[in-house]
Amino acid sequence: MHDHDHDLPGLRARIAHLEDLEAIRALKARYALYADHAICTPSDAHAAAIADLFVDDASGDYGPLGSYKGRAELLHAFRNVIPGAAVWSRHHVTNPQIEIDGDRATASFYFIIPALMRGAPAVDTLWGTYEDRLTRTAAGWRFTHVGAVFTAAPPAT
Repeated sequence: MHDHDHDLPGLRARIAHLEDLEAIRALKARYALYADHAICTPSDAHAAAIADLFVDDASGDYGPLGSYKGRAELLHAFRNVIPGAAVWSRHHVTNPQIEIDGDRATASFYFIIPALMRGAPAVDTLWGTYEDRLTRTAAGWRFTHVGAVFTAAPPAT
């Protein structure tokens, strides 16, 4: 028998921590899926779906594709700017490094994004790291900031 076998509060805390980690990973997976939807089939609904993963005063920094603050600017980016740069993509996020401190968290993920940039003759691969900040809300974990740090910048459009 281990010392923690009788530590029910400690067990609950460890389970809650694991649930938070999984919720943050799931949020990032939804972000990747919704980003592909917004790029491949741009619409107000797809832009809203990805913006709903953020708190209202969140920010996004997408390197050469711009920085955006607040829901209105993020909606504009997801509806117009980012789909204006690419016509097809498949976001892959890997290697999650998540640190939780109460109702706040930071998360870093590698990204690999095969993408067909508007006007390009072939699919290119974008590489880099997402550097994210999150907060726990009544609706669950949400992004307060998403930062895309490109290892190799996307081609100019």
